[in-house]
This record gives sequence, C-alpha cells and structure tokens, in this order.
Amino acid sequence: MMSDRIKYLWRQYIAETATLAEVAELFRYIEDTSNDQENGTIFRDELKSFPIPPHLQRQAPEDVLRAILSADVPEAPVLGPVKIRQRRRWLRYAAAFLLFLAGGGMAWWLNRADTPRATTDIRRFSREVMPGHNGAILTLSDGREVMLDSLGDGTVAMQGNTAIRLSHGQLAYDLQAADENVALLYNTTKTPNGRQYQLILPDGTKVWLNAASSLRYPVMFTNKERLVEVSGEAYFEVAQNGQAPFRIKINEMMEIQVLGTHFNINAYANEADIQTTLLEGSVRIVNNGQAYLLAPGQQAQVRGASLRIKKDIDLSQVMAWKAGAFSFVNADVPAVMRQLARWYDIEVRYEGDIPVREFTGEIGRNLSLDQVLQLLTKNRINYRIEHEKLITIVP
Repeated sequence: MMSDRIKYLWRQYIAETATLAEVAELFRYIEDTSNDQENGTIFRDELKSFPIPPHLQRQAPEDVLRAILSADVPEAPVLGPVKIRQRRRWLRYAAAFLLFLAGGGMAWWLNRADTPRATTDIRRFSREVMPGHNGAILTLSDGREVMLDSLGDGTVAMQGNTAIRLSHGQLAYDLQAADENVALLYNTTKTPNGRQYQLILPDGTKVWLNAASSLRYPVMFTNKERLVEVSGEAYFEVAQNGQAPFRIKINEMMEIQVLGTHFNINAYANEADIQTTLLEGSVRIVNNGQAYLLAPGQQAQVRGASLRIKKDIDLSQVMAWKAGAFSFVNADVPAVMRQLARWYDIEVRYEGDIPVREFTGEIGRNLSLDQVLQLLTKNRINYRIEHEKLITIVP
C-alpha cells in the first residue's frame, strides 16, 4: 500500500538513514497537494507517539511541513526555500517540523483533521510580482540622485577628491588624494522596497543593505572618527582602525561604537525593537545613557529608553536575509507580512481581526509573491487582492 511506503520513507528520514532517492520520493509525495487528506491521516498516526505540550494552538501543519522539508529539494517550484549551510540538514528540518507541532500544530491536526480549509480570493495580479533584486539610489552631496540598478561598471561620480566606482553591482569609494582641509561631503545610499545592495565605504568597511534601508556617510573619513547613520537593516564588516573608532548613529538616543567587527543592525521604524546582533568582535551599545559591551552571539534589543540583552542568538536566523531567505521563528502574521511588504514592495492592510497564526521555517526570497501567497493560503490565511500591489488580509 502507498501509505505503508510513505510511513517507511518518513521513518527513514527521521532516523537519517534514508537514501537521496528515498528523500526525493518522500518530498515528491508531500508536494503533491492532491495527497493532503492522506498526508493528514498518515502523519497524524505517526505523530501520536510525540508528547503534546499544554500550550497548543490551532495551526495547519501539513503545509508547513511541506514548506520546511522542501528546503532540501531545490527543484520544488512553489516552495523553493534556500539550502541551509549545514552538513546534516535532514534531521534539522524534521526537528523544526516537530517544534512547530509542539507550538500548536498537533492539536489542530489530531483534533480537527476534517475541518474545511478557509477560502481565499483566487484572483491573481495583472502581472506577476517578482521578488526584489540588487539596486539602490545614490544621493550625492549636491542632492543629485543616481539610480544604480541600470548602471554599468565604471566611475559614477567624483565627490571632492574621491571617485565613486561601480563594479559588478557593488559601489566603492576610491580616495584619490587625502586632504583633511577639504570640507566633508556626504552621500546616502538608499534601497527602496524590493531592493538590496552592497557597498564598500572609503575606509574599506563593507556594508550590505536590506530592502527599505539607508546609509548616510562621508565620502572621506577623517583620522579622528568614522561616523555613519543607518536606518532599516544593514550588515557591517568594519575595517579595523584603532585610531579612528567606527560609530553608527541610529537615532537621537542610540549609537553603536565599533573598533573592527561583524554585526547586523535591524532598525526599521515599523518594528518594535532596534536589534543589534554581534557575529564577531565587540561593539558597545549606547542608548539613553546606558551602555553595554556585546559579545559574539549576543543581541541588544532597544525599545525607547530600555535596553535588553539576549544571549545565544541563532545567527543563521538573523542573517538569513543576506543569504537569500526569509527565516521565521514563531512569527505572527503582521511580522511575516512586514518582511514581505518590504521585499515585494507591496502594501498590506487588515480587515477585521488579525488572524492568530505563528510561522516557523525558511522560505527563499527568490520566489514570486504569488508563490508566497500560496503558502499563506495553505496555512489558512485569507487575503483579497485590491489592486496591483495592495493586499488585504481578511478574517
């Protein structure tokens, strides 16, 4: 019987003894939506042996299972999450699925197996909304704007004694002659919704900007300090210079002081916290008179005047955006939709009560918006397409 074959494949997968052919066979079966009802029966029986914690909530786990497991099957056209940079991925995804169930999925699956799925407006966009791509707007010191998306390699502009050059989609600043008597000139690189970009600052510091982010910086650093301003999300690899500390201004109260290190800043205005996550080196977080020296693997969370420190952060989850993925850990619907809005340049509205759902797993940022919305539909999220880039989430 087919069900016996699927049970065998699943048990082999969980035990990490499945061959590549067996894993591919299991994924093909899971990805076939015509098997959803049988999937529910098979995996419901298989998962009865796992303990059910008391804080269960209703979810739609069979589709999340498909989304999580398909990370090892790059040919899957609808889900297509990126590969995780770990040698032994199979058990991780199985464990991630079980973690999702422990967070609420199993109760829905075991007790509501016959509950009909919510319906969704099946209209599509007049044209497919593709994922974001590399691109940015460079604002020069005199206010002129340069669209970097379509420029070829070469010199973009001269700013004082500094040449701005573009090479293979990366902006770099080349100081022709140092002169501290020259007035500082400032540039701003901004990524609108649906764009991301990488640049190298005059001191050699590398910066990656996520969508809807900006970085303001001088075209030449002095010997005394290196001060930049950031909004949105950015990852820094700061060039070491003990004589000129690197400082990042977030707002009027918060500043990050750096010598030479790798870290990520998430400072979107529509997120509750400003999060600074340290990957290596050390940074000092200063906020409203408070100061804390971060160690690698720690994250500073600033909300207004308060400063909290979280330890043992999952760095791969924080840096998923740079690796080409959305990574969610117990994320609610608004948190998921805020990320989608920035990457796909869409507007999201809510009609009535916001659905209570939590999402855990990774999805590739190379999917079209329509493909991502299919995942939401399968997890009982209703939406209505109002026009080209407006989505209304409905009860």
